[in-house]
Amino acid sequence: MKKIILSLVMVITVVASAFAGDETINERVAKAFTKEFSAAKDAVWTVENNVYKVTFTYYDRNISAFYDKRGFLMGVSRHMLSTELPYYLQKELKEYYNEYWIVSLFELSKDSGTSYHAVLKNAEETIVISSSENNNWELFNHHKNL
Repeated sequence: MKKIILSLVMVITVVASAFAGDETINERVAKAFTKEFSAAKDAVWTVENNVYKVTFTYYDRNISAFYDKRGFLMGVSRHMLSTELPYYLQKELKEYYNEYWIVSLFELSKDSGTSYHAVLKNAEETIVISSSENNNWELFNHHKNL
């Protein structure tokens, strides 16, 4: 259950528009980041719900990493193209969600595995779908557009 809650916090943090700026970063977190991502460039930190999020460039890819206050790396996310999804997720996205356009698509990697998340929108609604251990999308969140 704790892993699910941590995953939800990271997904919400990625999906939500986080404020950017100079945050006060815990020294333990900063050291853990520097050790893990020594080649990182242009790091921007935000803190939300006691989760430290750092967005940076790593070998020409834009990546976000999430740390707890002890400096534990909770997960890493990267935005991606739909063509970078595993085949069956691409196929299901085209078959079942063809009436939506992709607002955001990202991969979330943690020590427990990799999951994929998409924010999709059409004229009537916005939905968030997720996929983890299987090759199926599941509805994560849904709301009507104003």
